[in-house]
Amino acid sequence: MVPPVMTAPTWQGSNDPAPFDGGSEALARASYLAIRQPGVVRFLEERLTTPDGDALATGLELASQLLEQIELADGVPPPRLDHRALAGGLAAVEAGACDAGLTSWVTRQLDELSVLLTASEERRVAIAIASVVWAAANARAGGASDDVIA
Repeated sequence: MVPPVMTAPTWQGSNDPAPFDGGSEALARASYLAIRQPGVVRFLEERLTTPDGDALATGLELASQLLEQIELADGVPPPRLDHRALAGGLAAVEAGACDAGLTSWVTRQLDELSVLLTASEERRVAIAIASVVWAAANARAGGASDDVIA
């Protein structure tokens, strides 16, 4: 049985909302991401933390959306992405192993969010999310390397 995807968590297995504002979809997504993909959260924190927090919040939202879509498509949660997998994704992105369509996709997603990022923050978010995409695709392909997204 597949658990509910990106819904407000329940407290101690009941159907009652958790003791925080369970109506906040963003909070539920961030909680779900922290539980299922702690490596992704740490990766994004390392790369996107800024004084105002907008870049990190944007990265968390996009990573949540991305991993949710993978789970919906596969019917099971994606495997946990650890530091090594994400570092491999970052290296691939920085080496140009991902096509321009991926960067365009991230840019479109950024345009849909109601957050104002500097050009530098947008680039950092795009690189971080492209790294997560690469790592997730590589994990889904059973660890195959070489231009998984190309």
